[in-house]
This record gives sequence, structure tokens and C-alpha cells, in this order.
Amino acid sequence: MKHIYTLTYQQHTLRRSAVAVLFCCLGFFTTFDAAAQQYPLFTNYLLNQYGFNPAVTGLVEDMQVNLFYRRQWTGFPDAPNTQLAAFRTRLRRVPFGVGGYFFKDEAGALRRSGGTALLSYTQQLGAFTSISVGFAGGLHQYRLMDGFTVREDGDQVVYNARMGMWAPDFNAGFYLNTNDFYFGFSIPQLFAPKIRFGDDGRQSRLETHYYLVTGYDWTINDNFRLEPSLMLKLVDGVPLQMDAGLRGILFNRFWVGTLYRTEDAVAAMAGFAAGNALDVAYSYDFTTSGLRHAAAGSHEINLVFRIGNFSDRDGDGVSDKQDKCPDAAGPRRNDGCPEDIFAEKGLSDQDDDGIPDHLDLCPEIPGPTENHGCPWGDRDGDGIPDHLDDCPGLAGVAMNNGCPVNDSDGDGIIDQFDQCPDVPGSFANRGCPDADTDKDGVPDPLDKCPNTFGPPSNDGCPIVTPEETNILELAVRNLYFQTGQIQVWQQSAPFLAKLADLMKQRADWRLRIAGHTDNKGSERVNLLLSKDRAESVYQFMLDKGVRREQLVMEYFGQTKPFVPNDTEANRQLNRRVELEFIFD
Repeated sequence: MKHIYTLTYQQHTLRRSAVAVLFCCLGFFTTFDAAAQQYPLFTNYLLNQYGFNPAVTGLVEDMQVNLFYRRQWTGFPDAPNTQLAAFRTRLRRVPFGVGGYFFKDEAGALRRSGGTALLSYTQQLGAFTSISVGFAGGLHQYRLMDGFTVREDGDQVVYNARMGMWAPDFNAGFYLNTNDFYFGFSIPQLFAPKIRFGDDGRQSRLETHYYLVTGYDWTINDNFRLEPSLMLKLVDGVPLQMDAGLRGILFNRFWVGTLYRTEDAVAAMAGFAAGNALDVAYSYDFTTSGLRHAAAGSHEINLVFRIGNFSDRDGDGVSDKQDKCPDAAGPRRNDGCPEDIFAEKGLSDQDDDGIPDHLDLCPEIPGPTENHGCPWGDRDGDGIPDHLDDCPGLAGVAMNNGCPVNDSDGDGIIDQFDQCPDVPGSFANRGCPDADTDKDGVPDPLDKCPNTFGPPSNDGCPIVTPEETNILELAVRNLYFQTGQIQVWQQSAPFLAKLADLMKQRADWRLRIAGHTDNKGSERVNLLLSKDRAESVYQFMLDKGVRREQLVMEYFGQTKPFVPNDTEANRQLNRRVELEFIFD
């Protein structure tokens, strides 16, 4: 990948206006630190987890359709707004969940839209515990909003942005769920795709995000529950953001809550169930960052529709087919039965095998105590029956088919997924040590200039100082030719000599030399003339001691005029050699 620093002095001004627009717009898709998050923000994140964690897709009883709208920073011009429509359902005969969503996210002059498909697998670890893993894949488009203009509208970068730039998006996650506790972790933009803005190699990377969500459903009594929750969001180079929330749920139908988002907002939330088929939720963010002086807060609306045979006679939020007490309201942790009924009648034992359901790994199939209530054995006691356990004599986990999770090299990546199981490595390099070709401390997979030394603060690319930029620009400004001539002007030599000295000091930098002509003469003659002019500068740099491998020469004849060839002054500008730094 080539990271271009600048072109000619004149072209630098043109490109900078176009690229600045796109990078500023990409930066406007933000949820924290007003800088770097490129994924939509959810205040009611517990209602929209499939938007960033596909593992929750199958954790529903019937088909569910969600509609979501968020308007951020009311009153702020071109503030972000997000619209999302999604569905998910659990398959009947296999433990898979499927779904998808379509969205549109607008901020400033940039619009992102697209669709994503969701797939999850859920494995029961016991009567009250399950673990799910999920994967999502989709295609997102980035484009400038209609009617938006820039100073140089004909620039290739802007043209591509108007047509739309596509990028894939992959997301993986897992989710641990019990009756009263949940924990999820997911990685949106898993492979950090890149968007190419123009034909000159300019591109931007969509950063990998890391989400952690956890919470606890605390039953106070049959009619009231408290649900504290926490979301942590991390993007490379951006401070960790925390969303801490608390909901109070009354009669399993009404809830109110609040949320605090670090260095951004405090939110008020409320929701209710309008019958068994519809949930409505609303939140309002009170901005606490510096934007509070320029804009009001943010609105968010969620609608959840349930489609299917969702009968719930007692209105406790547990469907009749899952409710062991369908005529008496009770919390989900008690399978829909109130606490006092359990106290009077004792513990439930559906299969009459003498093992209470909350201790029975097979509550609907009789089995002996030594098999934890299942008709088949579980010798290692890991909750995975022997007939499904690849390691029946060793306690393991479901995600590893009942076998222990081994990590021979201690790098945090289990051997099953580690391509270098005996040598510590990184997740980004699939468990193998990260290569660092230029020895700058930035691993090659994360280094935007893997062959050129540069600090981590600049993604591994060199930092070009204002003085070094001025040397390049002065050399370009003074590098022109008479009609039909190939010799470097005598007055250009001092500026080129200073640039040659800089290249010798920066031995790992490279310089592109590109020759151009005006339109006087035939195309073939002009092509050869541009080649001779580029070679003249190329030879000058060699004579001054610049190494040959630091120089890249190109020539284009009259095909790329800088300005129209309609006056002699303009033709003089087109008789030029362009110079630019290249960092590989």
C-alpha cells in the first residue's frame, strides 16, 4: 500500500480540498471523543444489540421486527441521524437464529447505508444457561449527500464519492445468557476494510471496534425488577467509552431508566409493552460535552413488533408455551411462575425423575442423579452429554465440543484457532508473531507504511515536517521548461539540490518524478519530450548522490494538463515535472 503525502504544489491545493471533505465527514460519524467511532450510536443498546453483536440474533421466541430512529444533537447543522429496520427469528428444529437489518446513517455531507445478514448458534450449558456465537456480513456504501459541492468539483476523489464507495462489513460476537445475568462481546468491522477515494492510492481504513455488554436482572419482588447494565466501547487510538445504565421494570410492562455516557451525555429512557405484539421505547440524551453550547440533546425511538403465535394470558412477558404458570404472572427466572407458588408447591420437576428442574440438565427427559437428570452420562461434569462430548473424560466447553480450551503458547488464542500454537502471537496475525519490516514498532498488519520507518502516532508512516514540505514545494514551483526544451533551468538547480540533500538524509523515503508537456506538437513527440524532461530531473538527482532505488520516474506527455492550454502562460504551467514523496 502506498501512502501519498503530496503532489505538485498546485495539485496539493486541489486534492486537499476534496480529501479533507471526505475525511472530515468520516470523522463526523462519531459517538465518543468526537473523533473516531464510525459505527452508529445506540442509547437503548439493550434493545438493539444485534446491530453490533450478531450472537443475540436467535435469543427470541418468535419473529421480531425492530424499527429504530435516532436524531443526534438537535439544532446542530447536519448533525448525525440514523434509521434502521431489522428482523430476527429462531429456527424451530435447530438452535440457529437468522436475521438481518438495513440502515441509513447520515452525518454532515456523508451518507452511509447498506444491509447486513445475521446468523447465530446457541448451545445450552444447563437448565438456565446458554452461550451463543454469531457472525454477520454485509455491504455498506459511503457517498456524498445530494446537492453537496466542493471547490474543485471535477476532482476524481469527489467524483468517486458522489458515485458511492462500497466496503464490506463483517462482525463476530458471543453472548452468555442466564435467567438473570448476561455478558456479550463483539467486534464490528472485524477486518478493518479500506475505502479507496481516488486513482492515486488515497484511502481510509474503517477501524475495528470492540464492544462489551453486561448486565444483571435483579428481581425485587413479583412486580418490580432492577436491571443495571454496562457497555464498554473501544476503538484503536481513542479513549475507552463507558455507557452505564439502570432500568426499573414494573409489572413486566413498564420501565424507566437512565444512562451515563462518559464525556458525552446523560440520558433519560422509558418504555412500555402495548399488548403482546408491540414494545415502544424512547430516550433523550442531555449533552454534557462541549457541544451542549451549540446543540440540544438527542432523540431515539425504538419500536419492536412480535410476529407469530405469542400468547401470554397472564401478561408477564413469558409466552404461554414457555410459561409453567400461564395463568399467574411471574418473572422469567421462575419460568413465568410467581415466587409464592413455588414456595407453596415446592420445586418443579417436569419429568418426575426426582431432580428439580433448576438442577436438571434434561428437565423434560427422566434420568438418574449421577447423570444430572439426563438419560445419558456426563462423566466429566461439564454439562455436555457424553454422546456429544469429544472429550468425555475431560471437562471442557461447548464451543470446543466438550474439550478443554488449550493455549500452549499463552498468547490468549486457543490452539484450535492459533496458526502458531507454540509461539506467542497476536489476534491480528492469527496467533503468529507480528512482522515489523521497518522496525518502527508498528506491526505490518497495522502499519500504513510497512517499508518506511515512522512513529506509531502516525500509523507507522513518517511525519513530514513543515520545513521538509516547503523544500518539496519550492522545488516544484520552480521546475518548468521552455517550449521543446528538456534541460532543467539553471535557476531551478538550487531548489532541486536542496531536495536532493533531503532525500539523502531520508534514505528510506522515495520520490516520484512525473513529466508533462503542453499541447503544442504531436502526442508522440510530447510523450517522448515528457520522458526526456523527467529523465533530466532523474539524472540531476542521481548526480547529486540520491540512490537510484529512491527514485520512481513516470511520464504522461500532454494527457494530464494542470490548466487548460488556452494561453501561453497556461502552457508554461503545463510544461512541468511533478514531484511527490512516496512511503511504501
